[in-house]
Amino acid sequence: MFATKNNAKCTIYYSPTQEDAAAGTGGLQAVWENMTILINPPLTSSDSDGLAESMMVSATAKHGIGLDYAEQFRTNIHRRPLNEAFKNETSSRKSNTVRDKDWRGDIIFNQLAIAKHLEIEEQESLIKEMGPNLWRTLRTALSDLDVYLKSKNKNTSSLLKGNEVLNKLRYSKAWNISKLLDFESLISNEKTQQNVKLHDLTLLEAHSTLRGTELASITRKQITVDTDCIKIIVAKRKANNGGREIVIRPRLDKTIYPYVTLSKWIEMLNNRFPNQNSVWLNKRNLQASDQGVRDLLRTRIRQARIGKEYGSNTIRHSVKIQLRKSNLSLEQVNQLTDHAQGSIVVDEYYNKPDHP
Repeated sequence: MFATKNNAKCTIYYSPTQEDAAAGTGGLQAVWENMTILINPPLTSSDSDGLAESMMVSATAKHGIGLDYAEQFRTNIHRRPLNEAFKNETSSRKSNTVRDKDWRGDIIFNQLAIAKHLEIEEQESLIKEMGPNLWRTLRTALSDLDVYLKSKNKNTSSLLKGNEVLNKLRYSKAWNISKLLDFESLISNEKTQQNVKLHDLTLLEAHSTLRGTELASITRKQITVDTDCIKIIVAKRKANNGGREIVIRPRLDKTIYPYVTLSKWIEMLNNRFPNQNSVWLNKRNLQASDQGVRDLLRTRIRQARIGKEYGSNTIRHSVKIQLRKSNLSLEQVNQLTDHAQGSIVVDEYYNKPDHP
C-alpha cells in the first residue's frame, strides 16, 4: 500500500508522493472496491511449499511432536534402555523440550505384538492404519497399564493369557445396600420437599438400577401412576427401540417401596409446580442436570454415613452384588440391570461378594 519505486515488491502499489510507476498517491484515499489487497508479497508455489514446511518443522521442534508416529514408535523401541534409565530423573532446570510421557505405551504395544508373533514392520503398519488420533489414545491407555502391571508384578504377556482381570479400582470394595435402606426407613416420615425427593430418588435407583443419565432424563410425561402400578418409560439415546419400560407395583409387605414414595413425590410436584414437566429439581426448583442428579444421590449416601469414596453409581454396584448373592444367574442380572445379553461385566467388575 505504501511503497516507492525503490522498494516496491508488487506490480501495483501506491506511493506517498507522485511517481509515474505508482498506481496512485496516498493509499488511504484510494478506492479499493473490487481490488485484492496483499499484506505480503505474492508467493510462488515453491515459496508457499517452503513456508508451510518451515512452519511444520518449527512447530514440531517447539512442541516435541513426532509427525510420523510409526517412526516415533520405532525410535522409542530402540531407546527403551535410555528411557528406562532416565524416566525417574529429576532436574532443577526446566528443559525446552517436552518429553514424551506415553513412551511406555509404545513398549507395551511392542511386547504384546511380539507375543502375537508380529514383526516390527507389521507393528508399524498397524499403527499407520489406526491413524494418529486413535494411536495417541491407545498408547496413552497402554502407558497407564504400566503402573498396574508393576504394582501386580506381572509381565505384559499375562494380559493375553485370559487369567488377568483388570478390575476398576473404585469397585474393589462395595458397601451393603441394606445400610442405605435402613437409613431410608428411619427418615421415611420426614415430609420436607428435599427429603421426599431424595427418599424417592434413592429408592427408585435401588429398585431400577438406572444409570444417572437415565434417571435425569425422566420427565413427568414419562410416568404413569395407576392404582395397581407405576409405569416409567426410560429413553435411551442409543437404543434402537427408543428405551425401556419399568413397572413398579405396590408391596403391602414393605415399609418403604418406590411405588409409595414416587406416588407422593409426583403428587407434591403436581401441586407445587403444575406447569413444569421436571421430576428432579435443583435448589432453584429447576430441572436438575445429569450431574445434578448424581450429586443428589451422593448427598443421600453421605447422609447414610457411607464412605466419601463412593459415588452415586455404587448404588447400582451394591444392588448387583445382592442380586448375584441371591442366586440369580448372570443373564438374569444382566436383564434386570440393563446389560447386554452375554455380558460378563457384572461378574468381572462389580460382583465382590467378599467385600460388601
